[in-house]
Amino acid sequence: MMELNTEDIIESKSTASSGTQWEHPTELQPRSTFDQIEQNETPDEENQQSDKLERDFTGQVFINGQGKYCLDLSDRCIDELPEQVCTVDYLQCLLLTNNRLQDIPAATSNIKDLEVLVLQLNSFYQVPTVIFSLEILQILDLSSNEIEKLPPQISQLKNLKQLFVNDNRLVELPDELCCLVDLTAFCANQNQLKMLPSDFSRLCNLRVLGLNNNCLEKLPKEVCLLDQLVQLSLSGNALQTLPANVEFFFNLVELHLDKNCFEYLPIQIYWLPELQELNLSNNSLKELSHEINQLNKLKILRLNNNKLEALPTSICNLSTLELVSLNDNQLTTLPKGICHLQKLKELHIGNNKFESLPDELSLLSRLQVIDIDGNRLANLPVELSHLKATQNLSMRSNKFKLLPLSLCSMRKLETLALDQNALTNLMPDISEMYGLHTLTLSSNNFRTFPVELTQLWSLKSIDLSQNLIMDLPSQIEKLINLKCLILDENKFEMIPEEACALGHLEKLSMAKNVITKIPKTVTKMESLTTLNLSDNKFSTFPSEVCSFPALQVLFFRQALGHKSTFLPPYIKNLVFLQELYVDDNLLEMLPETISDLPVLTILSARNNQISTLPDSFTKLKSLHCLDLENNLLSELPRGFTMMTNLQQLRLEQNPLTHPPSQVCDGGAIQPISRFLMAAAARKKALLMKMFECVSYNIREREAKDLMRVFRFSKEESQAIEKDYKEDTQSMVIHILRRWQKQKGNDATAEELIRYVGLIMMPVLAKKLHAMNVYAQAHKL
Repeated sequence: MMELNTEDIIESKSTASSGTQWEHPTELQPRSTFDQIEQNETPDEENQQSDKLERDFTGQVFINGQGKYCLDLSDRCIDELPEQVCTVDYLQCLLLTNNRLQDIPAATSNIKDLEVLVLQLNSFYQVPTVIFSLEILQILDLSSNEIEKLPPQISQLKNLKQLFVNDNRLVELPDELCCLVDLTAFCANQNQLKMLPSDFSRLCNLRVLGLNNNCLEKLPKEVCLLDQLVQLSLSGNALQTLPANVEFFFNLVELHLDKNCFEYLPIQIYWLPELQELNLSNNSLKELSHEINQLNKLKILRLNNNKLEALPTSICNLSTLELVSLNDNQLTTLPKGICHLQKLKELHIGNNKFESLPDELSLLSRLQVIDIDGNRLANLPVELSHLKATQNLSMRSNKFKLLPLSLCSMRKLETLALDQNALTNLMPDISEMYGLHTLTLSSNNFRTFPVELTQLWSLKSIDLSQNLIMDLPSQIEKLINLKCLILDENKFEMIPEEACALGHLEKLSMAKNVITKIPKTVTKMESLTTLNLSDNKFSTFPSEVCSFPALQVLFFRQALGHKSTFLPPYIKNLVFLQELYVDDNLLEMLPETISDLPVLTILSARNNQISTLPDSFTKLKSLHCLDLENNLLSELPRGFTMMTNLQQLRLEQNPLTHPPSQVCDGGAIQPISRFLMAAAARKKALLMKMFECVSYNIREREAKDLMRVFRFSKEESQAIEKDYKEDTQSMVIHILRRWQKQKGNDATAEELIRYVGLIMMPVLAKKLHAMNVYAQAHKL
């Protein structure tokens, strides 16, 4: 199915782009506007960031493959369009995807040459009126906003050829939309449309119409007069039938009607002469008409999740078919003559009621993908060995007890899925499948690792999870190309020594075993980047894990396993670690050395008993995602606001007071940062007031005592006395500020009160305590 989005119809460099990219020129001569922008100076510190954006955006101007001047300001988190943009009057394409814009300035009308404007993924509640003054605009994308209606002024965009308003809140379309007679593409997917304008047929040049996921209960007859349509998408509505006039879609190539309420199809659908793709999945179809053989150009037919019990034999006359998908029906047989589909490359008949497959399938010489999951098959025809082109075969959830002999002759088979059968062993002939690189055998009855697999040197991935295997054969070292080994839910008591011989292994998953120890030879696994040891029986966190030299992702979740109470300091040895998952343990703290993981981007430690985070935690500058839900945290570490790369934060179900839980719940970073910054400012202001109070209330003798309890050196104390010999008050302020500088974040009001008590000034200590109590009450 061809996706209906801007990137598929215009060239784009924005996120989720299609294969076509905007092309940067090797040299682009600056025009006068460039010079003017680059000469602008930052007027003041407050606007520094905004001005930096205004100066830098000129570097984003490029010429695309069509020779158009384009500017890409996507993904900048900007709230307002920089005014400087509106001075680049020769711009032809402006991309503003994924920002926070709610409007664009009136000066945008100065960009007289603008042909393409992309505003998807912003915060518009209405269409900015300035858009209607862009007289030569040809492509407008307003997708993924909060727009509730298109204004009548839309008719002023006489040159508009492509309009995208996907994923908004549109309930209806204005009649004035029908004045845009040059439109070739209109997409309003994922809205709340119940009907279309009565004059919709005036859009006679329309080639692409997308109305997926709306509330349409019927298709107006007027739409059927759009005889230039090439693609029509009506998926995810409430359609039960179509008007007979659909036969007028003479040029229709793609028709998407999945996720509707069809029980029967109008006969006219079978009369569409150019139709190449028909999607009818997720309906309630009980049968297909024999007239389907008239779709003599059909290449793709999708009928998943219907109520079909049989297929008409006439379907075998569709000699152009390349993909047939019939998963999740009630089929028991395929029609005779299936062998005539000589161009068929993919056949999906999973989750039906097949007990056998016809020998005729062996004549489909171009068949590359076969999906027979979820049937009642116990064997396959021997003739299937003739399928020399098959690359992907999925046979999950059947009744195979032995590997069908016919498979071993499929020399080009690359991926074989045999999960959820009743296999206990494999035949030696499997070694003939020398092209196999991915094999999944989970949920069978293997008690030992099939030694026959060690002959398949081409294997890159093996999944033997949910079996009864206890060890690995020594021959496994022959699998020199093995990258991924999944052994979850078996009976392993340790990571096998034999696995350590797999020097090229990159992923090892052994979750839900009964592992209690790790051999020291794991240091040989120099390529291992992902390790899953969740839900095992380790008495403590195994320090040997820290010996994997290249580890990047570690899973040690213990919801069903033996829970660890601490992480060893050796965790710092995993210098390449990017993701760490230690959920569902009994961790009371994280080690100080966790800050020595320079590239850690994800840390998940939910459902533990962590009460504090080390101050060094804030040194994790690369951290993007932090999940500490359901712990015992009462406060966040000092310097938390310095973790500027943090994008996702989960702190729910913690007894937080600093910041309070109502600030932290929801994981929004900005409110937490604002609270902590305000708290730091209050703390600083309180200390300054306390310093002033102390300076008014102590004499030179007490000032000397203060330097003594602060542990100033003798030379330092004498220098201060000499510099402030005649000014005790200034001396005290200087002493306190020097103490604050030395202590850093540890210089708190409580510490100052304690020190004042040490120099035998209880009255002053009580006064400072009262100031602190008052400040706390004022904060609350």
